Amino acid sequence: MLAGLLCLEKTWWKRWGGVISLDSAVAHIPGVTISELADGGASIRIGDQPQLGDTHKGNTLETYRALGKVLNPLRNRHAVTTGMSVPGMRERDHPGLRAKWLDRFFPE
Repeated sequence: MLAGLLCLEKTWWKRWGGVISLDSAVAHIPGVTISELADGGASIRIGDQPQLGDTHKGNTLETYRALGKVLNPLRNRHAVTTGMSVPGMRERDHPGLRAKWLDRFFPE
């Protein structure tokens, strides 16, 4: 989730059952806002600014993880990480590290 904002096109929302269904599924997560877009898609925003987390200080991004748990059924793990660039995590140098990093947002 870049900058605390995730946008999904309308075919993803149809899989979920529409924006209203997803809105009710995330109602228990504080700071999550869902907005319908003009093209039929929707955006999900978490809070007012992005969070990076800091496990040493106990900031484990629980809101991001809670949203990831709700969205996990829609996720294609391999498609998400294929073109993703994470500084310091080049796939050739650290095989599987990008996927592991992203997996932390999608608990089973």
